[in-house]
Amino acid sequence: MTKKEVTPELSAMMQTLGRRIVGVKGNAAITKLQNRTKADPAAAQFIIGDEIYVSEDPNDVFVTSFNGREAAGVIVAVKTASGQTTAKSLYFSALDRDVPEYDEAGQTTGNIVHAKNETSKVYDAIKACTNDSEIYNSIKGKSLKVVAINPANGARFDRGGNVVGTRKRNVPVFDWA
Repeated sequence: MTKKEVTPELSAMMQTLGRRIVGVKGNAAITKLQNRTKADPAAAQFIIGDEIYVSEDPNDVFVTSFNGREAAGVIVAVKTASGQTTAKSLYFSALDRDVPEYDEAGQTTGNIVHAKNETSKVYDAIKACTNDSEIYNSIKGKSLKVVAINPANGARFDRGGNVVGTRKRNVPVFDWA
């Protein structure tokens, strides 16, 4: 997807989604990215074939909070494999996500599921970034594509950080489009 393909109605959807993000947005969020180490809010929902355009508009960048933990991302234009266009929140941590797997008893298996496969390049590029600002600068103005979904059996935590069970996770694999 290119910048030219982002239609006026898609821009309106992105503005609507942006109003629902509670937290710091725009240039204030971009300034805050430099002081943030990378984190995982476990909140990106993408499917195979999604093509994503990351805007260069600082007003699409946000920092929000999940259970007291800050998460940074950008509102992106998405064209699905079926050709529909929409807007979604792309959390920076989704690009280089690592999910430790747990068994049904809530014990770690020692296996880690990564947001990559043999051919994808985004994971390694983002893994080399030291903060969310570098991630945003690496992807802004570019297109990404979800090329695979890696399933994982991840831990489910309570507010105190204790493992209270497991849950199925879908870890999207991104590549440059």
